[in-house]
Amino acid sequence: MTTPGLHTGFPVPLPDVLPDPWAVLRDTDWSLLDTGFGPGREVPGALGWLLGDDLTAEEAEHVLAGLGLRHQNTIYEATVPAALCVAAVLGHRAEQHPGPADGVCALLLGWLADVAHDFDEPCPAHLQHRLGGVFADGATPR
Repeated sequence: MTTPGLHTGFPVPLPDVLPDPWAVLRDTDWSLLDTGFGPGREVPGALGWLLGDDLTAEEAEHVLAGLGLRHQNTIYEATVPAALCVAAVLGHRAEQHPGPADGVCALLLGWLADVAHDFDEPCPAHLQHRLGGVFADGATPR
């Protein structure tokens, strides 16, 4: 299965099974991927917290909110591997904590749903880039 690339328009292969979340954190060059706050160098360390056994929903919310992966409901380059990692964390939690979903799982699923919703809307940063630095309303950025 493939999906259009975020900024390239080329298909991006989607895995048939979720990868190991640690592999996503380790094998992604986060420093090359932008967030709403700049390069994503700090993303893997923060997402690693989501794999903690004693993680609370409040802690998970704090981790995800502070990364700039959905800053102002905009999708950034680092959002794609981060969302894959969050999905893999859900699979990991299901193996570690069988039974009904807990508050952490509900929060992570909600975050993934929000990311999916954001992907369904035009990305302002992408549109601005495509318009040569001019916003859709004709104003130029300062």
